Amino acid sequence: MALPVEVLDDLRWVQLVQEARDRLPSTAPTWTDHNVHDPGITILELLAAKVEALSYRSDQIPAGHREMFLRLLGLRSRPGEQLEDTLNRAAAMLWAHERLTEALGDADSCDDLDRQVLDGLPVPSRAVTCADLERVALATPGVDVARARAWANVDLALPCQLAPGTVSVIVSPRAPDHHPALSPDDHERVVRHLDRYRTVGTRVRVFGPSYTEVHVTAQVVLRPGAHPARAVAAAGDALRGFLHPLRGGSDGRGWRFGRDVYQSELMAVVGAVPDVDLAASVTVRRGGCRCLRPGASCTCGTGCGNVCVPAGDVVALGDVDVTAVGGRAGTS
Repeated sequence: MALPVEVLDDLRWVQLVQEARDRLPSTAPTWTDHNVHDPGITILELLAAKVEALSYRSDQIPAGHREMFLRLLGLRSRPGEQLEDTLNRAAAMLWAHERLTEALGDADSCDDLDRQVLDGLPVPSRAVTCADLERVALATPGVDVARARAWANVDLALPCQLAPGTVSVIVSPRAPDHHPALSPDDHERVVRHLDRYRTVGTRVRVFGPSYTEVHVTAQVVLRPGAHPARAVAAAGDALRGFLHPLRGGSDGRGWRFGRDVYQSELMAVVGAVPDVDLAASVTVRRGGCRCLRPGASCTCGTGCGNVCVPAGDVVALGDVDVTAVGGRAGTS
């Protein structure tokens, strides 16, 4: 929310003259002629005009002053840029944190927002919240960052331990494969970039994405007249798209960090394929368990059919085995 702008130019010539005349009886009792022909009144009116002009000037900010204010903010006009455009750019930077908070609403992270919305928001000049750090990480020069997620009082290198004053930031680069990895050079760039924006006393740890690999086996019943090979391939592509770390999830913005994989969702994804009548069975599995979510009860290996994903992990799809069985299509 912007601060209210005070209006300094609130003195008018008529008001100044009238106020001065009203004070004459008490300040100059011997002055009895207050008509316009009196030389003293003429001087009074002249002084009132000068005061009104000074009041107007006090409410204006000359171009030279604006340039100086921009330098204090570390900004300069770009080549060919008008001063007003530079001032608008500076104003956007000054309220970057507030605009980001307003855009988040009830969301917990920038990872919950559409990337186009984020790209339209300015980068905060100081990273105060986890969302600020995420927005700064997304704008790291020289690194094409697809996603960033931050947790306060957590050090992902020390699971299950509270780390006051530490913020862990997971940065996932944009890459065509299903396991995007942060290179050592990009990691160093992100670390240096975040270090310039962090608050004093905050320890920022940067990590590349960690993956929980899942394997899916599905049996589908096809619609009458469906081509078995095309239908099976389409079901496999649907699963790969839904479980993709950058383009997956129900909103297509990437699998949420720490979000479990539910068997019922995969059955719905397979069942939504045009040539599939229904998903006869879907099995999702992974080996081992590294559940880092504090206070969570892991359901891996209990027969529920779901896969528990650690808080800092995203899903990466491993083997996919889709077959067509029985039903109206008569394939297997």
